[in-house]
Amino acid sequence: MAIIYPDPYTTYPEVKHTKEHVSGGHDVLNGLDVSQFITDSFKIIVPIPIPDSAQSGLAADSVAVNWTSSFKFKLNTQNLKAVRIRATWSASATDSVTEIDVVGSVSGTIVSVSGNAGTDAEGVATSGWSDWELITVQSQITTASATLGATYSISYVVVELEYGFA
Repeated sequence: MAIIYPDPYTTYPEVKHTKEHVSGGHDVLNGLDVSQFITDSFKIIVPIPIPDSAQSGLAADSVAVNWTSSFKFKLNTQNLKAVRIRATWSASATDSVTEIDVVGSVSGTIVSVSGNAGTDAEGVATSGWSDWELITVQSQITTASATLGATYSISYVVVELEYGFA
């Protein structure tokens, strides 16, 4: 059974709600402010594969930075919630420790992964970067192998930028 009001433009609750709709639209949230959304209700993850990250035969028998990517990008920090690194690497000897870093030209090391070897190893940082700084990726040996001629190889490195909106 339908209820018919004598005046369709009075302030009955159902009519008042109907007048808030945008013409021709469905139940549009007219007048909604961004502050009314749940924090980070929209997320975008931007994967940045490091094209020159596949490396082999890097020295693992001395402590040093052995590789720095020639690929670089600028970091837009507006709405940036996290910087993530994901990598896979292997080592010829079991006593070395390799570290793969996301490095900012202003902030220094932002996030890293490390170990003798890693398969899809992941590290995440939720702060510690500067707006529009130049970002690069590097690998280094932090604990040298006692085996002369020990090496390590990198299969891939991906940097992911996670942005949250609203």
